[in-house]
Amino acid sequence: MKLLENFECRNAAVMSILAMCVCGLAAGLQASTITSVTFSVGPANPTIQINGVGFDPQPSVDQLAFTGFIGNDYGSQLHLHDFTNNPAAFDAGFDGPAGFDTIGLIISSYTDHQITYQLGTDYASFYFPSHIFELNEGDAFTAYVHDASFSGNVTYGSAVPEPTSVSLVAIAFIGLFVIQKSRKQNDI
Repeated sequence: MKLLENFECRNAAVMSILAMCVCGLAAGLQASTITSVTFSVGPANPTIQINGVGFDPQPSVDQLAFTGFIGNDYGSQLHLHDFTNNPAAFDAGFDGPAGFDTIGLIISSYTDHQITYQLGTDYASFYFPSHIFELNEGDAFTAYVHDASFSGNVTYGSAVPEPTSVSLVAIAFIGLFVIQKSRKQNDI
């Protein structure tokens, strides 16, 4: 009976510690979280889908990206940065320093959990065919929504998943180890 009481007491302590760790991690999370980014269609006219939570409210348009074309900039609230010089890096939807680029975003759908957009029409009609800017397979990217960012490499046709959180894996491993150890001691 004493052994069972010790086991229950240890499990309660372990669960309390795990709860505190998880709550501490949750408190440190951003208001918006991106869990995956999917690229489809292909580099000539890509469609980008961003999944996650906390995307509302939809950012307001900051400015038209380039006169005569369709596509808007959203300041730093919604944009996609291609970091690879293949042939050149660009940041679509961001209204940074003048002359950086003029590719806007065309939002197809926007909810609190999912955003789908294409690059501005100047990308498909001028920049891509002229080999100035290209969102190619394997390019390093970062997608931004409000205070969240998500980095990876472009893969057309499948989602780029969120990297596994080392902290959550460590907590799960420690919890499993303690429970296994308690079970072994209980068998004695």
